[in-house]
Amino acid sequence: MDNATTPLDDKPLSYNVPHPSAPFAFLWVLFFLIATQVPGALVVIVLIMIKGWMDGDFASLLGMAQEQEFQESAEYAFMLAPALALSQILTVVVGITVLRFTAGKDWPRRIALRLPPWHHVLLTLTLFPALVFLGEGIDKLVRPILPEIIHMENAIVSFSNWPWWLGVLIIGVGPALGEELWCRGFLGRGLIANHGVIKGVLLSSLLFGIMHVEPRQVAYATVLGVILHSVYLWTRSLFMPMLLHFMNNSLSMIQISRDGPSFELLNQIEAAGVTSPFWLYGGTLTLLACSCMALHLSRPKLSIIDPEGKPIWAPPFKGVAYPPNDSNSKVEYSFPKISSWLLVLFGLSMFVLGTFMALKGS
Repeated sequence: MDNATTPLDDKPLSYNVPHPSAPFAFLWVLFFLIATQVPGALVVIVLIMIKGWMDGDFASLLGMAQEQEFQESAEYAFMLAPALALSQILTVVVGITVLRFTAGKDWPRRIALRLPPWHHVLLTLTLFPALVFLGEGIDKLVRPILPEIIHMENAIVSFSNWPWWLGVLIIGVGPALGEELWCRGFLGRGLIANHGVIKGVLLSSLLFGIMHVEPRQVAYATVLGVILHSVYLWTRSLFMPMLLHFMNNSLSMIQISRDGPSFELLNQIEAAGVTSPFWLYGGTLTLLACSCMALHLSRPKLSIIDPEGKPIWAPPFKGVAYPPNDSNSKVEYSFPKISSWLLVLFGLSMFVLGTFMALKGS
């Protein structure tokens, strides 16, 4: 039985509010960055030192490592690959380990690590085009006004030397698993339980943005984090924000890869957003609003199977946890009403229209 229950006489049993609250969450993010990123940085340093030793010119290599030409080279890109792969593996390991110790043995149930019905998957997928262009639009908006810590363009050129499948594995799969387990599963669970849904989602999304360090990424990652967390709550499945996160990052890596498929139309649409922002981003926001509303309207409900003889499982704090096997409660998924499908159809139509008009005006 879950430790957060309400018996039939409505007297709540003792329970522990999930960890962390806001002050601890910031400390956990600092721990997460140190535990996952420092080992990867050490790998890069070691690889550079090995190259300097093998070339017999260690001093000049240290200077060359600061130059833009080296940072954009294939040689440097393949030094980064094992380091970033290690960091992504550590994000998953750290996330699972912390969840195991803070949420218990049945942590997958408590964070809703389970597949949703197919109609929630379909509704979630309609958000993907909006997610792509929303992030692109926010980046264009903040680029002129925010300082640059990490040279993003240098990193993009460097990553383009990877084969597309390597980029998908390291930048697509890794963050989709590790960051969602950590930000939505661990941080979000505690922040929502302690501070409510709105504050919890905003705080966890802000921390998700801060984890990206680069101010431009902080800006759009925070906004995308709000959307991903909302999808998580509406579908009651962590796999849905994982799916969107994976698709968004993977598309970016395939798009910049030199050996990946051509995305000329996507490049043209992004360019059209500069000359015709009203059409492109108007359509994007319309699709975003319609798909979010459709998911909200079709969100699952907690219901009682048989109230006789067993306590009713009802956590006294907000969350996405599924009832324990020995409870008399269940999560009910009802098929979306026609209004939800009409909303999505309207949103997709406006997105296609906006994209067409933006391309026409470019």
